Amino acid sequence: MWFIFPVGATSITVEQQPFKVEIEDAEGRGYFRAPDHFAPQILAIAGFGRASPPEGAPEDLPPSVGGQNEPVKVLVGEIEGLKLEVQRLTEDANSVKAANAALRTENAELTRKLDIAENRVKDLEDELDDTGHKVPELAAAGASAKAK
Repeated sequence: MWFIFPVGATSITVEQQPFKVEIEDAEGRGYFRAPDHFAPQILAIAGFGRASPPEGAPEDLPPSVGGQNEPVKVLVGEIEGLKLEVQRLTEDANSVKAANAALRTENAELTRKLDIAENRVKDLEDELDDTGHKVPELAAAGASAKAK
């Protein structure tokens, strides 16, 4: 299939396949041939177009045979499936990261509250000790509660 370059362009690479000016018209615009399965990618680029070459140009490339494109179509389908799976896995990973961040925040808050409670218990034990009363062992009370 013949294509025309935009003004000032002389080469293009599509899927790592280089194409360059094969023939110019009287105005100096360049034309090149590329397999027709590259047409959607080439025509998606601003300034490129499909065109009939000027006189004296070599024959056009033969059209792609459907059977030759089948493996490409299968691979493209597999790639699209893998892209969707990567997207899903990325979303799952981001969800796990968010849950982990929430748990870390909750853990930090609970640790802060535990520190406050432990300090309050120590203050109360000090007050009780100052009054001359014996401070009961919390570990022993916890152990007897577990035995019941």
